[in-house]
This record gives sequence, C-alpha cells and structure tokens, in this order.
Amino acid sequence: MWGIYLHACFRNLGMSLIGIFIPIYVYQLTGSFLWVFLFYLIYHASDVLTAPLAGWFMRRFGVDKTAIVGTFLRVLFLYLMILAKDQPDLLNPAAIIWGMTIPFAWLPYHYTIVAEEEKYGKFGSAVAKIAIIEKITAALAPFIGGLIIYFSGFKALYGVGLMIVVISLIPMLIDSFDRRGMRFDFDKVITEIFNPKLWPITLSLAGSSLEEKVYNVLRPLIMYVGLITVAQLGGIESISTILSLIITWWAGQWVDKKGFGIMKIGVAVNALGLLLFPFLHQGWAFLIFNSIYLIVSVLVWTPFNTAIYEYACKNRRLEFFVAREIILNSAAALFCALLFLGFWQHFSWQVLFGIGSLGLIMCLAIIKGVSHAQSEYKFKVNPATSG
Repeated sequence: MWGIYLHACFRNLGMSLIGIFIPIYVYQLTGSFLWVFLFYLIYHASDVLTAPLAGWFMRRFGVDKTAIVGTFLRVLFLYLMILAKDQPDLLNPAAIIWGMTIPFAWLPYHYTIVAEEEKYGKFGSAVAKIAIIEKITAALAPFIGGLIIYFSGFKALYGVGLMIVVISLIPMLIDSFDRRGMRFDFDKVITEIFNPKLWPITLSLAGSSLEEKVYNVLRPLIMYVGLITVAQLGGIESISTILSLIITWWAGQWVDKKGFGIMKIGVAVNALGLLLFPFLHQGWAFLIFNSIYLIVSVLVWTPFNTAIYEYACKNRRLEFFVAREIILNSAAALFCALLFLGFWQHFSWQVLFGIGSLGLIMCLAIIKGVSHAQSEYKFKVNPATSG
C-alpha cells in the first residue's frame, strides 16, 4: 500500500506550502476577519454533508479511486483560490469544494493505516512513523511558501501547490486495495455519533477541532496582524516543525510500551501555552512559542491518534471514520460560527484562545472513551470482516 502513503506525502507537501497562509489570503482579499470565519464555516459544513457520500463511494469503488477523486477536487479548490485573487466571490465556492475534498482524501488514508497496521496490534510506532515522514516531506514547505508569496504573490503559491497535488496522483496508479470486508451502513454511523457510551470519544474529537481552529486559523492571523511578514511566518513554522521531529519517534515507542498517560503532560503544557499566546508581540517570542508548542504537541497527538486507530481497528472502521469526520467538522463549524459572532461582538483574543485551551483539555476524554468503548461496546460483527 505504498501508493497511498506516497500520495499522502506529496499531498501533504503541496498543502503544507499553503495551509498556514489560507486564512491570511482570505483576510487580504476580504479585509475582514468575519469573512475568514465564514469561509471556514462553509468549508466544514461542506465536509459534514459530503462525508457519508465519500464513505459510500469508497465502499462501492475502493480506496484508490476515492483518493483520486479527492485529488481532482483538491486541484479544483486550488484553481478556484487562484481565480479568487481577481474574483473574491469565488472564495465561497472554493470553500465548498475544499470541504468536499477532505473526506474523499482522508477516509482512504485512515482506512489504509488501520488495515495495514492492525496485524501488529499497536499503533503508537505506526503513528509516529507516519508523522515523521509527513514532517520530513513538509518541513521546509511553509518557509518556501512564505518566500513564494513574498517574491511572486499568492497566485504563484497556489500554482506550485496545485502542481504538487497533481503529481500526487501518480503513486495511486501503482496501488491496489482489496475491498472484501469493507462495510458501510449510514445507520451505524449515526449509532457511532449518538451512542452515550461513546460520548467521551465524541467530546475528545470535538475538543481537537477547537484546538485545530485556534492553532491553524487564529494563530496565523494574530501573527500576521502583529506585523510578522509571510516569509517570517513560514520560517517560524518550518523551524518549529523540524524541531518537533526530535521526539516524535520516541513518543510513539512510549505509547506502545506505557500507554496514553504521556498525553496528560502535553495537554497541560500546551493548554497553558494557548492562554499565553495572545500576549506575544515579537517575532522571537512567536518562534519560541511555536517551537515549544509543536514539540509538545507530539505528546498530545501521537497518543490521541493511536487511540483513534486502535478503537477503529476493533470496530467498524469505515463507519467510524465517517462518524469521526462528521463529529470533527460539526464541532469546527459551530466554533467558526462562534468566532464569527465573537469578532462581531468584539470578543477579546484571550477569550477565543481560552476556548482552544479548553478544547485541548477535552481531548483527554479519549483515554477513558477508548478503553470504555472497547470493553463495553462493540458492533456485533465478525472481526475478520469488520469494515
């Protein structure tokens, strides 16, 4: 299954060039934070509505074809973002297409990891290995992206990202995947979301969305309006990513041997960091914060993702990942609506970053949720054919 991993690496490289700059681009075109949050609200709502279709499509046509559709949608998204430079009205259609892209791109990826790694029974090392590969391929991308914007503008940046995403199609042509045993029943997806025994998992997924929006949308915006140039912003992101490689493999080994307890340390440190971030105003302070935050994030997301994969391995994989997509993006859409309201009513940055800090603490529920769900709640299916 190296095809889908290579595909993911190229896709990650292409999107790492532009990811941190998307909210800044929308802000530049619209001149309003409100439009930034509306853009992301539309994006997440589109993802929620598309996830069941992507699950059905993957069950019907397979992992590789689903990922190929996701790539074509991502190319269309990037093309619309290029056109939006001169036609800002295209931002909303771009957000819709981007939202449609995500389940078609990520469901095959997550399903493949579980299918390939379940024979080992432990996912900590696998999650760490994947994270290292992604970090290596994308480590310099934000810095390069910042330089492209500085010298050539956003159009050139999205053009380069588009070409790399197109190249990511090639590895998919060498892959194949056996669909036998893959199941998809939307009723089971609803069961996953609303079963009370799984609420700790739902709570943790929602919390991760709150943190993600604060870190990937609010953080770049506050750095940009704090007079950090796009080149400096990209450089800070790249340096921080490289430094985080130091402990990624170690964290995976720790989780496999000693469990998820290390996650509590990471959550405590980064929750405090988010509370302090709005008070930073200098480039060197942003660099120090970002480096520490990304390094410590390894202690959060390695056990978090390990827990998710271990749970998915023991239950209906595809249906769970579709439910996961719906939960994550429903929470993110609601938070974007809150951000829209917050800036309209002139909430302080500190309050909004405090919500991100709360989201990190909510992530700790995954520890209890996974152990509880695995011991007390499983779908009545043959483990050999669970989908």
